[in-house]
Amino acid sequence: MAHLIRISDVPRARWIALRDQLAADGWTLIRGGGLDHSWATLHRGEPVIEMQWDNWTEGEITYAQEQAGLIEAQLPEDIRALPKAP
Repeated sequence: MAHLIRISDVPRARWIALRDQLAADGWTLIRGGGLDHSWATLHRGEPVIEMQWDNWTEGEITYAQEQAGLIEAQLPEDIRALPKAP
């Protein structure tokens, strides 16, 4: 099983902007949810980013530690600067 890296407490507007920017940069986007909760899965071949957002805990970004180098190179500096939890 892959070890995961989680970035939490991503503000809603920033979470949406990141999701949309990755999709515009060529990541395949699958998304769903509603008013209180949203989710997105983005992939570009092997690298996969899972994103969750809700009204109570803000946004979360999760990806495999083994893919961290590839994924973090695609993340903006302000997102990379947020605390990560294994």
